[in-house]
Amino acid sequence: MVKKLILCSVFCVLCSVFSANALTYEVVRKDSSKMMAYSSEKSQTDHDPFATAAGTRPKWGTVAANHLPLWTRLKIQGFGEKIFVVEDRHAKRHKKLVDIWFPEKKKALQFGVKRLNYWVVRNVRPLPD
Repeated sequence: MVKKLILCSVFCVLCSVFSANALTYEVVRKDSSKMMAYSSEKSQTDHDPFATAAGTRPKWGTVAANHLPLWTRLKIQGFGEKIFVVEDRHAKRHKKLVDIWFPEKKKALQFGVKRLNYWVVRNVRPLPD
């Protein structure tokens, strides 16, 4: 039984499968990027400030990134176990930028510009009861 438990623990570490706060996910890769913030204001969007490139309404957890496919899930340094989803794009001149949506302009301005690590994750699921 102990050998089985140790083998299972080693397998989980090797596969980079993590669980915390009722979430399980697999880390695909780690990277870093310049991070900025935006809110739903006409001056910060190209047309409808309440529509994303994926056809959704922006909400807490929405990010814009041109270098990642739509619907990519991310964990971002400094945000605990929050999972963000790429649902938006920015102007083509931004090559490797992650823009985090905030519900209020004030909070977006407070966030400023930072270089942060992020992890692309997949198989995000709540833990079974």
